[in-house]
Amino acid sequence: MDSPLKQGPKRTILLEGTSSPRRVVKRFHSPGTVDGIKDGLRAWREYRALCRLRRKGLPVPRPLGVRRRDGSWELVQEELTACVPLSQLLLGSEPWPTTRRTIATALGELLANLWTARIWHPDLHMGNVLVGPGGEVHLIDLARVRTRWTRNVHGFLLPLAAGARELADGPFRARVLMAFSQVCGDSRSLLGCEAFERKARERRRKDVRKRLVRYRRVSGAMAALREGNTRGLVHRDLENGEEVLAGLDRCQGFSPAPFDPGREVQVLEGPLEGALLQRWNLAAQLESHGIRAERPLAWVQTPRARVLFDRPGGCRPLGECWSAWSPDERFLAARTAGALLGALRDRGLEADAQGAPCLLAASPTQLLLQPSHLTDQPRLQPSENLQLWKESIPQATRTESEAFAQAFAAAQRGTRAERMQVMALLSTPTQAHG
Repeated sequence: MDSPLKQGPKRTILLEGTSSPRRVVKRFHSPGTVDGIKDGLRAWREYRALCRLRRKGLPVPRPLGVRRRDGSWELVQEELTACVPLSQLLLGSEPWPTTRRTIATALGELLANLWTARIWHPDLHMGNVLVGPGGEVHLIDLARVRTRWTRNVHGFLLPLAAGARELADGPFRARVLMAFSQVCGDSRSLLGCEAFERKARERRRKDVRKRLVRYRRVSGAMAALREGNTRGLVHRDLENGEEVLAGLDRCQGFSPAPFDPGREVQVLEGPLEGALLQRWNLAAQLESHGIRAERPLAWVQTPRARVLFDRPGGCRPLGECWSAWSPDERFLAARTAGALLGALRDRGLEADAQGAPCLLAASPTQLLLQPSHLTDQPRLQPSENLQLWKESIPQATRTESEAFAQAFAAAQRGTRAERMQVMALLSTPTQAHG
């Protein structure tokens, strides 16, 4: 019996067998005749890459073969038992099997072994690194792996640095780089390099925009919604809401979500295009960057098409909540707001309105962004963010504004020099805006 692990429009990952170790099957099923022919080439290319890397002693799954089954090409490999993606450890959804330092060092050493073997993994990210129970690390998804003859360490490390920005903190990333630098001394120049951080931000933004299509098909972000004659997509995090979602009617604003008393949902009638598509993509973009905002919940594809968004229940503009909160709650809200807007700047993005007007609050520690669009490269200086915060919340005390500024600066995941620059700009007085 095959158990699906991951489904997409062109690839499906299945777990096959009942005894350990089981087999992982990657099924290639691209639509179209030409892509169907190429699927066989892709399967054999990844099989040969697995064989080549195992001969070099690199920690990758053991390939078992390539086969043709039910009209699709399949790559069969041995399961890496008791392993979890590094992304899940960094997100906190799985417990760390050993110390963060141990795993960071193991990842740096793995990268060093790849560098020594002249192997380049252009799709290397935290989801393609599996961590075993002893802290050992493994590589998966090797379809695009190839021998790289250029010795450009910037290009070698950039994909991982871009994908790690929202997950790994500065100390973890620094330990990875220091372990890698034991083999490649040139990489030491990347530690604290503002130009490299800027390239990583730019690469991350491009990757997110390119992958927004994942929210409009069955993918790691969305699952198939099938209930009766209803077809569509539902957010992968929603487990038991399919029947409720299929029966929801259009509403003017947000109403309590039947599937979760702690959330509220808005149902909009119409196809996923125009303004609805823009809003959907914006919500997906923010979620991909780890910025708290409304969630693109479901897309119901029936003659009566509907698009659903949800968010924490009881959201109101931050300014409306401020006077009702206690001093301790206002202090927490100031820190939460600073961290949220600081994270937006750290990603190299800017909302159409900065400060409190674009923030909604469900509680002092549960704030979310409500922009109408995003732009690349922030136009506002950090000091202007602080000034807009003060103007938006005139009741905020000096202590609360300092909490906002400290959280804003701490949210920067770039170099130490960048954080110090932000802190210096935050301490620079600005003129009030008219």
